[in-house]
Amino acid sequence: MAITKKATAIALGTFISVGLTTQAQAGYMAADVAFVIDQSGSMQNEFAWLGNSLEAMDNQMRANGIDARYGVAGYERLAGSESNKNIFVDFTKDFNAISSSVNFVNTYGSQERGYHAAHWALGGFSWKDNRVKMVILITDESGDQASSMTETQLAGVLKDNNVLLNVISLNNYASEWDETVYTTKDGEKGFFDLAALRADPDTLTDEIIKRKVKEIIEEVPEPATAGVIGFGLLSLLFTRRRRLS
Repeated sequence: MAITKKATAIALGTFISVGLTTQAQAGYMAADVAFVIDQSGSMQNEFAWLGNSLEAMDNQMRANGIDARYGVAGYERLAGSESNKNIFVDFTKDFNAISSSVNFVNTYGSQERGYHAAHWALGGFSWKDNRVKMVILITDESGDQASSMTETQLAGVLKDNNVLLNVISLNNYASEWDETVYTTKDGEKGFFDLAALRADPDTLTDEIIKRKVKEIIEEVPEPATAGVIGFGLLSLLFTRRRRLS
């Protein structure tokens, strides 16, 4: 009889554990994706690219079980809500809100402080807990134009805030972002060549979307181990208490 009770307890623990693991995974399969784009005149096409690509990106997210919100901010010397010249749409699932903003954006010229813009995004958007946090910064200029922080400092605050940075820029600026961009477990860095995107937008867009999905799934917390251990202990406690009673 004791064996039956023990087996029942373990089976119950396993059943509950699997159920809660599934729920936790479903809850954690969510992401906030912030596009931070250099708002100088040469970047008009990149704003249009975002408006044309966002729905395809979201379709891939949903196909992989990811619930995503999207936001966009322009920058020059100041970023997002720091200046009323900048486009800024906080996280939303409304594609029309983003598309209408990026399709009619007013570009202007100034210093493009990429490091500053990436740093601003950490507090400028309304991030939510229990969601993978991703910034995709797009520029055709140096990231280190009179920014108030170094690449190393930016890498540190991104890590502290659990934010994955991806950069789409010209290859000659890749070294400026080497410490900061997210690197997958198999060594792929989150830096993409802007010239390649301009030359063949369809091919690189597909690659970017696949990589973003991969990165988000890779960063989803894995509650299964904790759940199994926790309910395994609960099962043993239940069995012990039954024996003593």
